[in-house]
Amino acid sequence: MNSTIISNQVDPLLSNALAMLKPGGYLQWDEMDALRLACHTPEGVAAETTEQMVRLMAMMMVAQSKLHHDWLYGIEELLEGRGCEVVSHEVLEPKRELMRATTDNYLLVWRDVIRMLPETPMPLPPGMGLPESLSRRSFAEMLQKAVEETSKGASLAMPYHVTVARKKA
Repeated sequence: MNSTIISNQVDPLLSNALAMLKPGGYLQWDEMDALRLACHTPEGVAAETTEQMVRLMAMMMVAQSKLHHDWLYGIEELLEGRGCEVVSHEVLEPKRELMRATTDNYLLVWRDVIRMLPETPMPLPPGMGLPESLSRRSFAEMLQKAVEETSKGASLAMPYHVTVARKKA
């Protein structure tokens, strides 16, 4: 899934990983690109609520958990700055055959979010294509609609970054 790099502070984890790596050793960093989580739909399938859920969860991930993924777009420079040679960096687009499993995983995670939300509606920022407010009940209703949309073929997926680096001698 995604790593839990808080507030783009990848340095502590990277420092520890590289400290354990011998000179000439290899490090492979695999990371799902959570910022590019998207709803995919076959022609003729509407998924407005699922798309809203993606935007909502991205906003909550950054605002509540401080789980930014901006650092991922500079992983090569981070590794090079730590004395590594980047051997390869690939961005793999999601495979259609894995989209259903990814979708089911996200629906289960979203179900667990319900209990963390307030019972009384809290306002949401305008201009993001989100409802005006959110509560446990409204989120549960959105989730139910998203489940219905995904049962008709809507799916969730994101690219996957694979970076291989060698620690210089």
